[in-house]
Amino acid sequence: MVWKSKYKRQEKYYYKNRGDGKRNDYYKQWRVKNRERYNSYQLNYHKQYNKKQKEKFILEHKEEIERKKELKKIISKNKTKLRQKRYVNRKRGAIGSHTLEEWENLKKKYNNCCAKCGMQEPFTNQWYQFLTEDHITPVSKGGTNFIKNIQPLCHKCNCIKQDKT
Repeated sequence: MVWKSKYKRQEKYYYKNRGDGKRNDYYKQWRVKNRERYNSYQLNYHKQYNKKQKEKFILEHKEEIERKKELKKIISKNKTKLRQKRYVNRKRGAIGSHTLEEWENLKKKYNNCCAKCGMQEPFTNQWYQFLTEDHITPVSKGGTNFIKNIQPLCHKCNCIKQDKT
């Protein structure tokens, strides 16, 4: 048990020399004389420590970080789809528009479920995983693009409905 005896020696040395304060005075003087060196050492130490802490945090919260990345992807996809739909509806001559927040609030109102069949988003048994915006009165039949004329439907129900009211 070499390590125990080594530890004991260090412990005795620490307790033997801790009370005189000479060592503390020496280090204070050294820090004053070598301020730049000491500051650069502290800076490097804290950079390395923060880097280690960040890596440790990433390892501990890997699942949560991945989930947040997936949510960001979904949100960016929804924004892109909404932008594309606005463009198509403008080309068709639809009146009005709605924001992504209004669409998200409408989905929450329906509990992220399809208004026809009641399946909840995200869908696992369909190739299309998210709810689609369906115009209650189709744009081709004079419907608007305001949120009052939109309902959330799964892709299957939206395809079955086509341009019916």
